[in-house]
Amino acid sequence: MPNPEIDPGDRAALLRNACEVNGFRCLHLREVVSARTRLGPDGSYDVHLLVQLTHEYGGLFITGSYASAGAPPQQTEFLFTVRLLADGRFQVLDLPPYAP
Repeated sequence: MPNPEIDPGDRAALLRNACEVNGFRCLHLREVVSARTRLGPDGSYDVHLLVQLTHEYGGLFITGSYASAGAPPQQTEFLFTVRLLADGRFQVLDLPPYAP
């Protein structure tokens, strides 16, 4: 177990430890480009956020390549869905962008 001192149910502490101790590449929010909301039939409330992120050196985080044939195009905006559950908890439904 890589984080024995952290309760496995404490997701915020696990993520913080991943970024600060375990060497994960964690990005900061640069700007919320747009936000949409939707109320679900079960009382949940979804917020769809289109965001830009900042890389570790302070610039705009970009994935993809400039012009390589067959490579994915550059991406500077990323969609995240945050759900407000009926019991008042928040849940992020998307994984952060992968950057090797």
